[in-house]
Amino acid sequence: MTPVPLSHALGVCAAAAAMAVVGACSARIDEINTKNVDQIVDEFVSGKAELDCYLACATRFGSGQATMRNLHDAGRWDDLAKLVITIGYNQDISWYYLGRSAEGLGLHDAALTYYKRAISSEYKCLTFMLNVCSGLAVPETVNQRIAMIDGRKRR
Repeated sequence: MTPVPLSHALGVCAAAAAMAVVGACSARIDEINTKNVDQIVDEFVSGKAELDCYLACATRFGSGQATMRNLHDAGRWDDLAKLVITIGYNQDISWYYLGRSAEGLGLHDAALTYYKRAISSEYKCLTFMLNVCSGLAVPETVNQRIAMIDGRKRR
């Protein structure tokens, strides 16, 4: 039996991992596309939307970051929420985007729920090695948004 070079073995493993990631992401999109749209909207409005995808959605999230930031900056809250939920990537910036979308749509209780999920998320867009926060200071911005909503509620 001829030994397989390590570089070839690693390449095969990387290709298999990439196919698994793409398959998992595409399965999530199929699930969203076939799920009851009214249920997804109800979950978002009530603060119960879930972002339960991790590594399998990281590539899709990364490729959608510029679009999400543009939707955020343009105040296109419906479109931003739909994109974030479709990708489903569980990271603090995703929860921030959901919170900001809910707030922009006047859903303050849902916004507070999503902002709190951003703060408590163990998956951060800013780490000691990496900053994938699309130019946003996520924890600071989230805390400012929470304070604004709390201020409105006290009036």
